Amino acid sequence: MSPAARRTAVRRALPTPLARLRNLVTFDITRLYETLAADHGDRPLLVPPTPLEYPGYDTAELTGRQLRDVGHRIANALRAAGVTTNTRVVIVKRDHPDYLLYLYSAIAAGAVPVSVSPGTGWAYATAVAERAGARFLISDAATLGAPGGAEHVGRMLDEGTTVLAVGTPSGADGDAWWAGREGVVDFVDAVTAAPTTAPPRRRIGKDTPLALFHTSGTTGSPKLCIWSRRNTYRIWKPMMPVLPVGSGSRAMLGVPFSHQIAFALGTAVLLCGARMSTASLYDPRAALRRIEEERISCVMAFPHLYMRMAGEDLDAYDLSSMKVWAVGADKAHAPHIAALTRHGSLRLPGRPRGSVFLDSYGSTEIGAGGIMQVWLPGDVPEPCVQGKPMPTQFGVRIVDERWQPVPDGAPGRILVRSTSHFDGYWDDHTRWAESRIDGWWWGGDVGRIDGKGRLVFLDREADSVRTGAGVLYGLPVEERLLTHPRVLEAAVFSAATDPRTGVGRAEAWVAPKGVLTRADLAALDESDRLVLEKELLALAGDTGERPGLAAVRVVALEQIPVGVTGKVLKRRLRELTATGDELTSTEKGNSTDD
Repeated sequence: MSPAARRTAVRRALPTPLARLRNLVTFDITRLYETLAADHGDRPLLVPPTPLEYPGYDTAELTGRQLRDVGHRIANALRAAGVTTNTRVVIVKRDHPDYLLYLYSAIAAGAVPVSVSPGTGWAYATAVAERAGARFLISDAATLGAPGGAEHVGRMLDEGTTVLAVGTPSGADGDAWWAGREGVVDFVDAVTAAPTTAPPRRRIGKDTPLALFHTSGTTGSPKLCIWSRRNTYRIWKPMMPVLPVGSGSRAMLGVPFSHQIAFALGTAVLLCGARMSTASLYDPRAALRRIEEERISCVMAFPHLYMRMAGEDLDAYDLSSMKVWAVGADKAHAPHIAALTRHGSLRLPGRPRGSVFLDSYGSTEIGAGGIMQVWLPGDVPEPCVQGKPMPTQFGVRIVDERWQPVPDGAPGRILVRSTSHFDGYWDDHTRWAESRIDGWWWGGDVGRIDGKGRLVFLDREADSVRTGAGVLYGLPVEERLLTHPRVLEAAVFSAATDPRTGVGRAEAWVAPKGVLTRADLAALDESDRLVLEKELLALAGDTGERPGLAAVRVVALEQIPVGVTGKVLKRRLRELTATGDELTSTEKGNSTDD
């Protein structure tokens, strides 16, 4: 297909008319609720997985007017509790789309919300609150009752923090450790009693901090990113023209709602008037059933969910409503993309019926959507390819360790320049300065530019394997391993690393399809496992990567540690192989690395 024909096919697959998009220059985020009510009225916009705790809004669907009213109540309750201009409010609660409501309402009330995942654990979350200078905490019963809650949140209360507690534990609320504590506000009662009128209008400058989001922390050092009004709008600018949803269409988000990408995507979907459902990263069958039952046409998720979907029998589900799959964080794997695009309702000239996959490069620091590869039905996705940058929004350079340009096609550090760049790391000017190179930003990734001018992602520099024969980048090897019909997930990392030299041995942990738990692994025939490991080791040798793998180990999926965004924590794998320990699923779910 010629480039012109391909562009035409992409436009047909993504028919979002620019004329129906709101002018983001005049759009006011502090008046988002009014915009949703005025534009979409009684049309259902949000389908929460469980109802909100607030009486009158605990319905299966929430309309534009309902979102406005409950959002105003939350904003007014925050103001009544003492929140004022630039007050930092930390949000740490169960993963739920109401994160968006607390973010919007805090902004409308004049505050700077600080979004933190409960999966980081209370020790980290309270450290973030202290670092941000937060004096208010929004949390729910399940999270407050989690391990460490009484100790760490109790200390926050002793130091004068106000805790806005949403809901009570199942059973008797008198058993909750926070019941009756000074400084704890029953936020359900406070919101229910608050008026539905709009809070006083906030005049927010372009450079004013709008919200703080913590990074995924895959390499062990999560950071707080500052997003201003200006740069938040600039995220939406490249995103909105390609967002494949419109008024009345049905979309599903499969991302943690504490993450910055959920704020960016969720807001854009609501503004477009689509009906938004949600999915857990760890429940692919529920997500596939929801697509089938609700006739969803667009899914936006992290690669972990797509990986787990690809491990299911996709032919057992009716996915004929699907048009677009999109990802905006970690690199999606080519075999998983190919499995998904075979299903869908799009009929493009000269193409089999199927769906489109939008694979974009992004991060909490730079947003997503400005560097994108579009895979059409019938394409054979190329491993590691991230696509070309949008010329007016993003730029990409590949440099060496001295920040000098590398020869064409050679691997090196990925530098990115973006109009939607974040404004810095909160209370960490040193790290901010070290990540900025003459106006470009380096996030720790390694890649190259191929002969078509596309960015090819290779690895995180900290995760690449230094061996006696040279450096091995993990993603090309993982992609090769995933071509085996039995493989669901693969992680290449440095095992038995010498702490003095940094030299290690390249090893892969591979989870076969259907082997999700240790019980599944125990049921696997030992001779079959050994044969599979031998096949995979030979397969990895065909990648052209030198040096190659030293070993392959077949494991259960739950043994591969991931953070709350689903990214494999290779730092933990290095630690596990160094100590001989194994990570349990409970430890994995409460990782402090993400």
